[in-house]
Amino acid sequence: MGLIATAGALVSPGMANALGTVPLGMTRRTLPSGRPYVVRPRVNPTPGAVVIGLHGTASTAQGCNNAFAVTGNAATTGWANHAAAPDRDYTLVLGEAPSGTWNVGGGWPSGGQNDDQYLLDVVADVKARQANVDPKQVFVAGFSAGGAMAWRAAALHPDVFAACGMAAGWAPMYPTTPIDCWHHHGTADLSVPIRGGVGTKGYTFPAAHLEAQYASRDSRCVLYATGSGHAVPGWMASQLWSFWTVTRLRP
Repeated sequence: MGLIATAGALVSPGMANALGTVPLGMTRRTLPSGRPYVVRPRVNPTPGAVVIGLHGTASTAQGCNNAFAVTGNAATTGWANHAAAPDRDYTLVLGEAPSGTWNVGGGWPSGGQNDDQYLLDVVADVKARQANVDPKQVFVAGFSAGGAMAWRAAALHPDVFAACGMAAGWAPMYPTTPIDCWHHHGTADLSVPIRGGVGTKGYTFPAAHLEAQYASRDSRCVLYATGSGHAVPGWMASQLWSFWTVTRLRP
């Protein structure tokens, strides 16, 4: 589990992609609002899971795809390839933020768009286009500001998102309803310090452990720390899938 992929403003060789590139095996759809997302639909006609991935600031859907599943093998690297494996076969959706930034608020670099509504629109659009969606298995995850956006979405809309995942992200909000979240954070992260403090854009972040400390009863919040910096572990997609679907599904 030692493979680490950076994303956002920190990009490994070979990860830089032109804005708008669609990962292999995925297609772009446009919402009625005019905003896009990219998708790899589930093949099996029976209802199954939907996973929504959110890139970090200054990254893209392609960068998000490349970062969350790194295997060392081109045929299996990439979140879309992880989703397409026969023993998983879930619908993968990768969000696209205007100008590469999510409107998380609370100090994060933000645009003026309503990303809360965008994510709800994405879920509704996927459900409208695909009959093979299990509404109890809609998950959202992201890196950095994308991770903060994922936590925000799951906290604000527990009726839509069954669980979330974060890599080096944190939004200072504490939901009053149970939330399931698996959170990776590097102890050497200077952009979003795991122990709290001043990070990106001069914003002061709370300590990452507070999400579990202040979570409501029956929440399941896991904080998994490694010695990395501001980065996405290349095994993140596999870890999230196991946490969401193998360990426990909420009734």
